[in-house]
Amino acid sequence: MSGPRRTHCGITTMRWGFQPAAWIQNELPTWPARKAPRGLLTQQQCHRAGLTTAGTAPAGQVIKGRDVRVALWDRTELAPAEPDPETDVPTLTLLDGEQPAEPWCGTPSQYIAA
Repeated sequence: MSGPRRTHCGITTMRWGFQPAAWIQNELPTWPARKAPRGLLTQQQCHRAGLTTAGTAPAGQVIKGRDVRVALWDRTELAPAEPDPETDVPTLTLLDGEQPAEPWCGTPSQYIAA
């Protein structure tokens, strides 16, 4: 058997209490795939949820397959990701006084892209 020898007698953590399927590996609580507590996200899940790890240390890890480690972050410690200015939808601002006509219909426009 390669890698560290694992005895699944469980660990007790301050955040999640007793975790029967977990062990400590590389100073992080480690779970087999699909056994981690709720509220922990992989980096890909953080990105999809619009959150950033922003240098936050991982709260744990999951072992997928044979010794493939995936870091996990606690959702409560993550910050919202800054919107990407290149893909951000342009904001609309109200015009003061002058209202140019829309090119396709000729009616006055109240908003322009800022």
